[in-house]
Amino acid sequence: MDSMNRKMRAAICEWQVHVEGAIRRPKQLHRALSSSAAGRHQRNSLRCVSLGIVTTFLICVLIFLGCDEFVCTSFQALQSTKIVSRRPAGSSVVKEEAAAAVPLGPNAIQEQSCAGRYIYIYDLPPDFNQLLVENCGNVPAWGDMCENLSNQGLGAQIELPENDSLSEILLPKDAWFHTDQFNLEVMFHERLKRYPCLTVDPKKAAMFYIPFYPALDLTRNLLSPSMNLRDRLSERLVGWLQGNRNWRRLRGQKHFLIFGRIVWDFVRREDSVNTWGNVLLTLPELKNVTKLLIERGHTHIDETGEADSKMIAIPYPTSFHPSTDLEIQNWQNTVRHSKRDLLVSFAGSSRNKNMSGEVRGVLLDACETSEQCTLIRCTHQTCVRTPQTITELSLRSVFCLQPSGDSPTRKGIFDCMLAGCIPVFFHPLTAYEQYEWHLPADGNSYSVYIDGDDVMQKRVDVMQHLALQFSAEKIESLRETIITQILPGLVYRKPVATTAAAASSSSSSSSSQPDAFDIIIQKLLARFRPESI
Repeated sequence: MDSMNRKMRAAICEWQVHVEGAIRRPKQLHRALSSSAAGRHQRNSLRCVSLGIVTTFLICVLIFLGCDEFVCTSFQALQSTKIVSRRPAGSSVVKEEAAAAVPLGPNAIQEQSCAGRYIYIYDLPPDFNQLLVENCGNVPAWGDMCENLSNQGLGAQIELPENDSLSEILLPKDAWFHTDQFNLEVMFHERLKRYPCLTVDPKKAAMFYIPFYPALDLTRNLLSPSMNLRDRLSERLVGWLQGNRNWRRLRGQKHFLIFGRIVWDFVRREDSVNTWGNVLLTLPELKNVTKLLIERGHTHIDETGEADSKMIAIPYPTSFHPSTDLEIQNWQNTVRHSKRDLLVSFAGSSRNKNMSGEVRGVLLDACETSEQCTLIRCTHQTCVRTPQTITELSLRSVFCLQPSGDSPTRKGIFDCMLAGCIPVFFHPLTAYEQYEWHLPADGNSYSVYIDGDDVMQKRVDVMQHLALQFSAEKIESLRETIITQILPGLVYRKPVATTAAAASSSSSSSSSQPDAFDIIIQKLLARFRPESI
């Protein structure tokens, strides 16, 4: 023990050599001790004592901060350090370098892991987010939305009776929810709160998140005859941002905003006779902000006349919100081995022809009269209140028809692929020209495309085409691409706390497979790198 203590004291004294100048000695004491060998010995002793005091103080601070592991490993490193001999000038002995490096502390590890990945979340007044959630009751034309917004925006958990065959399929039970298709803003914000590389220092931030819930705001006021009421919170947001120096410094660059509704709900022109929606996406102050929506506009252009590249489409939320890789892998196995006794299926309701054309109506009629197609005519109860109905149908089906809904896209795209059903599209804007971050560039690798005009003009029989044109091997290839390559990136995991170490991997969650949220963050960070701006 005495030998170890001597080595420790020697190591501490030698450490002092590397921090020369850190301890300030009184000039009088230095002169008094510099005239003799004894004085030099006493001076060296004083150095060791002084350094010992400082070191003890630093150890106490580190332990107080929870860094005792760092202290222990540091002393182990010091104990293995070769002592540097101090020789008079002209000595032939060459000084040796320290053999061991002091390990990084937890703060340094986070700095290293999060470098270039920090996100700054604006501290908006609660009117823009929290109060929109809290005031969820008695929403005009929508009623009580509180259940939909529960569980951090995931909605109420799906509860199945034990005698329901799906109770042994939809596993784990706590991963399935009644998730509303317009709840993405709340879900994303809750997930981002647990992102391991958040910062309160805007100078560190690689990008800035504006935690406004525009879909919730619009839903509350969508049917109001007052245009001023619909636009009020959007215009207040612009005013608040303009008063922030970080916003003014970047002029909206490196900023992003999540929209839980489609683009058409936010592009009403102030001078337009169209009374639908609000003006949020037409405000010039937001032109540099990257907007992430469940459907982007294909005709919306910027002031230069070019398509607005600041609009990015991201997946609709499904009902499945796993927490771990294992839960996703188990679900992939369930989907892969599901018995598919239905060739074609279609779950949907009729739509006004002026809103989405006639393809949907033709497909409804064709499916209803074909022995090869199974139809579910959706109502609020059958498809919204019981989303497991769609999941069960998709698990049993080889092909799922996906015509446009009220707009080019529909939530059913993601519901069917979640269950391994091959989507059949009739317009490129339904998926191919939308979800470029989350779906393969080659649409033929995971889906079937039939031109909607050919269907309308009866140049193609959809059911016969699907029955005759695809071999078992081709079908297996399409499905396996969906299950293996696409499915994990379409789900939004449950919000859980993450660690700094996860930030350095491909996933910002505690799992190794990136989900939809992770992909969004990765793509945004790449988009906002200095060379990309």
